[in-house]
Amino acid sequence: MKSYLPAIAFVLFSIPLLPQVAWSPVGAKFHYTYWYNDFMSIQTGIMEVEVAGDTVIQNKNCRIFQQNSGIIGWNWNCLGNQYLYEEDSRVYFFDAENQAFQLLYDFTKEAGDSWEVPLCEDLCYPFQNLTVRVDSISFTELNGTSLNTQHVSLLDGSGIPFGNDRVYEGIGSATQMFFVQENCTTADVGFLNLRCFNSPIDGLFNFFGEDCDVINDVTQGIENSFDFIISPNPASDFVRFQFPDVFRGKKFNCIIFSLEGRTKKMLGSFPSENDQLQYIGDLRPGNYLIQVRFEDGMNATKKLVVSR
Repeated sequence: MKSYLPAIAFVLFSIPLLPQVAWSPVGAKFHYTYWYNDFMSIQTGIMEVEVAGDTVIQNKNCRIFQQNSGIIGWNWNCLGNQYLYEEDSRVYFFDAENQAFQLLYDFTKEAGDSWEVPLCEDLCYPFQNLTVRVDSISFTELNGTSLNTQHVSLLDGSGIPFGNDRVYEGIGSATQMFFVQENCTTADVGFLNLRCFNSPIDGLFNFFGEDCDVINDVTQGIENSFDFIISPNPASDFVRFQFPDVFRGKKFNCIIFSLEGRTKKMLGSFPSENDQLQYIGDLRPGNYLIQVRFEDGMNATKKLVVSR
């Protein structure tokens, strides 16, 4: 009997580990929290995306993702449904512009690994590929399941980090379906988090313990009460930030928009210290909106004039 044990052990350890959660079965629903500016304060809303069915594109068996509610366009190009498929623990989306499938998630990556997500050609970003770098791996205990969780940094084409995220195996980003929402996200609307994932196979994953599709407390709107100083303004090649002391040392992201709300430049994610100098010499002369957003969701927007 003992002679069979090594063979049995070899067979067991040769079986690949399956994902803890079935990826996006038909009928699954994602609930995202988003923020928007109602010109009086920053408020929050909820958007529902449903896996509505199956289809075949370029011989790939795809899931159809459709938005059921919410005022913000959720998908890659803000038009129509989205089509994704999963293969070997990797998720691909259909890039309608280039008529090709592109890698979105790679659940096989470990700490130190990275993958690239191609961006559409008509974006206003200064880079054409987003690099997703896995900084560490942890496990998120929820709904009786231990979710393998990738803690990732998002890097621009120069390798400069401009944001962070988490990726749950079998589910996706903890913030939004696509890491960058291109022209769907403007100075007046954006995503905060994945609130719930409800699967007909694996059940409900409620990440915050609140109603998935209702914000009961109107005070959940984000207070937009802080101010910051940018100088000089008008600026030429550099701009300096100054923050209230209460924000000293807290990490923030900074995005520069055109007055039409198109993203023109992402300055990165870094701790807030007074007299920070940031390069803007690659912006054309004109009027812009510069938005500062802290990790807790607080944000403020100012007008920036670039003149040379």
